[in-house]
This record gives sequence, structure tokens and C-alpha cells, in this order.
Amino acid sequence: MKTMDKPFTFECSVFTSCALFWMFVYCSLILLLEIITLNIYIGVILLLVIIITYVCLWYFALPQPDDALVTEILGNNPRMMIRSSSLTSLIGAMSNSISKEEQDRPDDCEFFPVIGHRGAGLDAPENSLSAIKQCHEKGCRAVEFDLALTADDVPVLFHDDTVDRLTNATGLVQQMTWEQLQTLDISVKHPLQERFEGERVALFSEVIQLCLDLDMRIIIDVKDESVKVVQVILETFQAHPKLYKRAMVSAFNPFIIYMVRARDPKIVCSLAWRPYFYSCSSFGRDVGRVRRYTYLPAHVAARVADLVSTWLFNSISFYILGLSAVLLHKDVITSDVVTKWEERNIRVVVWTVNRPHEKLYFRRVLQLAYITDTLASDKLGTLY
Repeated sequence: MKTMDKPFTFECSVFTSCALFWMFVYCSLILLLEIITLNIYIGVILLLVIIITYVCLWYFALPQPDDALVTEILGNNPRMMIRSSSLTSLIGAMSNSISKEEQDRPDDCEFFPVIGHRGAGLDAPENSLSAIKQCHEKGCRAVEFDLALTADDVPVLFHDDTVDRLTNATGLVQQMTWEQLQTLDISVKHPLQERFEGERVALFSEVIQLCLDLDMRIIIDVKDESVKVVQVILETFQAHPKLYKRAMVSAFNPFIIYMVRARDPKIVCSLAWRPYFYSCSSFGRDVGRVRRYTYLPAHVAARVADLVSTWLFNSISFYILGLSAVLLHKDVITSDVVTKWEERNIRVVVWTVNRPHEKLYFRRVLQLAYITDTLASDKLGTLY
């Protein structure tokens, strides 16, 4: 057979998979050898380790908040409503004991399928007061925005680590004081700059008050990873008790969520996730994957972190954190994925969905709430 000449290429992900496969095989062979040689002590130790690990997880695990709070924030789950309605109809047809009035009775809490990503950041400067107000004016009942801290520990709305993308200035948000930050115009690079000229960075406190006044549902995406931001969240919920029924705290960092819920288990929380979070700065069919690190050992270490965090996210983290929802990247969503999380009593919210046909798919077929950058193609106020 004639072989094809081609240059040798190194694919790090394939190499890492080969290494992990043979590590698994090696460990399995060692364990099998211990069993064959009837080394009962190894078996007993292994069993004890498994039991102790489970007991530790059970001890530190946080309970989920009341389902009624989750429903207040995210609305009814239409997928569960359809199943419940079908079951009720079946029972009613069999027993003839459910009246027509009871079958036709509407639910008290509606579904909120559309969530403005950073206040729908394509329609107005992201994470701004104008963006929140515009969402409400267009009929969007829920918004997501980012929480960060300045150098003098003032909580503000900002997504990036730096101000470079949104303003004409440069610098890290965490190294700038509130006095410096409030002088920046976050509309200068926005497509609709003329309409929103002079838009300033918003204070977390004033946005919370605005959302409560407008009776909007809120997803607070925590970008800062310091312990101080946990205290900010706790104090905000204590100052505004209505937030327990209006706001959900989310983050990519599970430790932030654990610290929040350990201090106040009534706060509804979610964990955000996407593939290749540690090794790639971007992911998706639209943008591809861009490596965070060019140095090969650093990239390999990041890929290992990806594998470990993915396993923890799907297997253990949700149990320890007492999650009520997960925020998943749109390109990993399937019906099976949604069913798996629903079996754990965890809602699925999709991000970031901007194309009209994708919005129709998630809203009508999978019947999921989605986070979007623009409300231009959304029929707000209706599910279908």
C-alpha cells in the first residue's frame, strides 16, 4: 500500500487525551492486579476512602433553596408544565374527577424566556442604566449584568478586566478608583454612540434599585473573585429582601457561589460553564477556539484543568453548591443535556443567543430561557 506523505503536526488535545487514556489503563491494571492477588487490605482501604469521600461531600453540601423562590425568579418551567398538564389530562380522562375549570386554571407565575445580556448590550451600551431601562421599555422582564469592584472597593457594573474595549482609556478596572471610572464614557465605541453619548459606568446599587422599581428579574454575574464581593452581595440582599424573589447570583467560579450560599442559603444561585474555559479565551462555532497560552506546558496544564473542572461540574459541583440553575453555552445544548439537569431539579439557561433561528429553536423546541445581546428579533411577552 502506498503511504501518503504529509508533514508531522502536533495536536495538543489529542496528545493529552492519549496520555489520560493510558494513565487510566495503567491505574486499572494496578487495581486489577491487587484484586487478582487477593490483597484484601487494598480493597478495604479503597472502600473506606470512597465512603469517607461521600460523607465529606454530604457534610459540606448546601441544600437547594425553596423551589418557589426559583419559580419567582425564572418563572414557571414550560417543559415541566407541559408534562404536568399531560399527566393531569390523562388522570382526568381516566378518573373523570378533574373539572374543566381546574384544568383551564392559569398558573400564577409566567415564564421569562428572554434575558437581556448585560442589558442587551448591542441595543445600548452594555451594563448601563440606559440598557436596563431600554430592556424594560421593550417588554423584556429579565436582565443579566456583571458585578466588579474598583480599586477602592466600589461595586460597579463592568464585564472586562480592562476598560480598553468600551472606552478610549486604558487600564485595569481593579486598579482604577470609582472617581476615575465615573469620568469614562462607555458609549464611545458602541454602534449607537450618538444616541447614548455620555453614558457612564453604572453603580451596582443604583442598578439594583432600578431593577426593583421596574420589577425586573435579575441575574448577577460575579466577575470579581475576591472575598469582598461576597460581602457586597450579602449586604445587598439584606438591604433589599425583595431580591430573594427577584435575583439569582451566578459565576464561573464555584468558590464564589459556595461562599455566598454558605453565608445565606436562601440566595438562589447558578453556575456558568462552557468547554475549554481555562485553556481558551473564546469558544463557539462563530468565533472558534483561541488559546489563552502560547507556552505549551501552560496550555497542557490548562487543558488538564478543563477536564477536571468539566468532570466536577457535571458530577459533584451542583450537589455541593445546591445549585438551582446552570448557565450553559448555546453550542453544548442538546435535549439530553437539558433532561439530565432537569432530573437533578436544576433549570437550564442558555447563553449567548443572538441569531433569530437559534432563538426560535431554544424558545419553541427546547422551551428554554436564553440570554441575548439584542432584543431586535424577539417577540416579547409571548412564549410562542
